[in-house]
Amino acid sequence: CGVVPIMISVKQRGFYILGVYPYVALSIALLADAAVSSIRERIGERKTFDWLKSALPYALLVIGISLQFVFWGKPNRDKGKINDVQLLGQVLKPRSIIGIPKALRTDWSFRGYCQRMARLSLDDKTGEERDWYLQRISDPEPANGYELISIELESYKLYKKIN
Repeated sequence: CGVVPIMISVKQRGFYILGVYPYVALSIALLADAAVSSIRERIGERKTFDWLKSALPYALLVIGISLQFVFWGKPNRDKGKINDVQLLGQVLKPRSIIGIPKALRTDWSFRGYCQRMARLSLDDKTGEERDWYLQRISDPEPANGYELISIELESYKLYKKIN
């Protein structure tokens, strides 16, 4: 049941499955219960494993929490897009609508970052009618009536409509 929504979704990214992992782990635990309990009984008869049974969960907990602090606030995925969205958020007001070409329509991660981090909406239907226009660096210049705004975006170019 946890995987079905991901299978039918338009946006399929690897990190969407994270919510399903607890349910998969529980189902595997139910299947492996008989084998694990027989091993646990055999180990339980030996006194040498008593310290390991009590220390291992605490050690794993400390390691897990430590790793969270080590990687806190350091995005590894889509670092360039996140930097671009942060710069756009500094230039544009929240709730601004930015026109984009049809080619950027399916860049779901960029759309999500714009909405979550800077509260910016992207419009691909009436993109060239908007006051702001954003496109990839490799795309051709937009129609007349726009001037390039010089901010140091890594993957995109931002234009403002000339009135």
